[in-house]
Amino acid sequence: MNELPDETELLECLARLMHISPDLRLFVTSTADLASSSIDTSSLRTIQVEQQDTVSDISILLDYTLQADPALRRLGDDLKNEIRQTLLSTSDGS
Repeated sequence: MNELPDETELLECLARLMHISPDLRLFVTSTADLASSSIDTSSLRTIQVEQQDTVSDISILLDYTLQADPALRRLGDDLKNEIRQTLLSTSDGS
Protein backbone atom coordinates (compact mmCIF):
# COMPACT_ATOMS: atom_id res chain seq x y z
CA MET A 1 0.00 0.00 0.00
CA ASN A 2 2.97 2.32 0.45
CA GLU A 3 3.25 2.79 -3.30
CA LEU A 4 -0.22 4.32 -3.54
CA PRO A 5 -0.52 8.12 -3.51
CA ASP A 6 -3.76 7.75 -1.51
CA GLU A 7 -4.75 4.42 -0.01
CA THR A 8 -8.28 5.57 0.87
CA GLU A 9 -9.87 4.35 -2.38
CA LEU A 10 -8.27 0.92 -2.07
CA LEU A 11 -9.27 0.64 1.60
CA GLU A 12 -12.87 1.55 0.74
CA CYS A 13 -12.92 -1.07 -2.01
CA LEU A 14 -11.51 -3.71 0.35
CA ALA A 15 -14.09 -2.75 2.98
CA ARG A 16 -16.89 -3.23 0.42
CA LEU A 17 -15.50 -6.63 -0.54
CA MET A 18 -15.33 -7.66 3.11
CA HIS A 19 -18.95 -6.54 3.57
CA ILE A 20 -20.12 -8.50 0.51
CA SER A 21 -18.09 -11.60 1.39
CA PRO A 22 -17.65 -11.87 5.18
CA ASP A 23 -15.57 -15.04 4.79
CA LEU A 24 -13.06 -13.26 2.56
CA ARG A 25 -9.62 -13.06 4.14
CA LEU A 26 -7.07 -10.51 2.92
CA PHE A 27 -3.47 -9.91 3.87
CA VAL A 28 -2.36 -6.31 3.36
CA THR A 29 0.96 -4.79 4.36
CA SER A 30 1.62 -1.13 4.96
CA THR A 31 3.76 1.16 7.03
CA ALA A 32 0.82 3.58 7.25
CA ASP A 33 -1.41 3.66 10.30
CA LEU A 34 -4.67 2.24 8.96
CA ALA A 35 -6.47 3.04 12.20
CA SER A 36 -6.23 6.73 11.30
CA SER A 37 -7.88 6.19 7.91
CA SER A 38 -11.41 7.28 7.10
CA ILE A 39 -12.84 3.76 6.84
CA ASP A 40 -14.09 1.50 9.61
CA THR A 41 -11.14 -0.62 10.64
CA SER A 42 -12.93 -2.44 13.47
CA SER A 43 -13.02 -5.67 11.46
CA LEU A 44 -9.30 -5.56 10.76
CA ARG A 45 -6.75 -7.47 12.75
CA THR A 46 -3.39 -5.77 12.73
CA ILE A 47 -0.01 -7.25 13.42
CA GLN A 48 2.82 -4.88 14.24
CA VAL A 49 6.10 -5.89 12.64
CA GLU A 50 9.21 -4.26 14.01
CA GLN A 51 12.15 -3.13 11.91
CA GLN A 52 14.40 -5.76 13.49
CA ASP A 53 12.00 -8.45 12.23
CA THR A 54 12.27 -7.29 8.64
CA VAL A 55 16.05 -6.93 8.84
CA SER A 56 16.19 -10.53 10.02
CA ASP A 57 14.01 -11.58 7.07
CA ILE A 58 16.27 -9.67 4.67
CA SER A 59 19.30 -11.40 6.16
CA ILE A 60 17.75 -14.84 5.69
CA LEU A 61 16.84 -14.01 2.08
CA LEU A 62 20.34 -12.72 1.36
CA ASP A 63 22.00 -15.83 2.80
CA TYR A 64 19.71 -18.07 0.76
CA THR A 65 20.18 -16.09 -2.45
CA LEU A 66 23.96 -15.97 -2.12
CA GLN A 67 23.99 -19.77 -1.79
CA ALA A 68 21.23 -20.71 -4.24
CA ASP A 69 21.92 -18.43 -7.20
CA PRO A 70 24.57 -20.08 -9.44
CA ALA A 71 26.16 -16.76 -10.45
CA LEU A 72 26.37 -15.49 -6.87
CA ARG A 73 27.46 -18.83 -5.46
CA ARG A 74 30.68 -18.59 -7.54
CA LEU A 75 31.70 -15.31 -5.89
CA GLY A 76 34.41 -15.35 -3.26
CA ASP A 77 33.46 -15.33 0.40
CA ASP A 78 34.90 -11.84 0.93
CA LEU A 79 32.80 -10.38 -1.87
CA LYS A 80 29.67 -12.21 -0.66
CA ASN A 81 30.24 -10.85 2.85
CA GLU A 82 30.69 -7.34 1.45
CA ILE A 83 27.45 -7.64 -0.57
CA ARG A 84 25.60 -8.94 2.48
CA GLN A 85 26.92 -6.24 4.82
CA THR A 86 26.27 -3.45 2.31
CA LEU A 87 22.68 -4.52 1.72
CA LEU A 88 21.96 -5.02 5.42
CA SER A 89 23.54 -1.73 6.45
CA THR A 90 21.64 0.28 3.84
CA SER A 91 18.30 -1.42 4.43
CA ASP A 92 16.03 0.39 6.85
CA GLY A 93 13.76 -2.65 7.13
CA SER A 94 10.65 -0.94 5.82
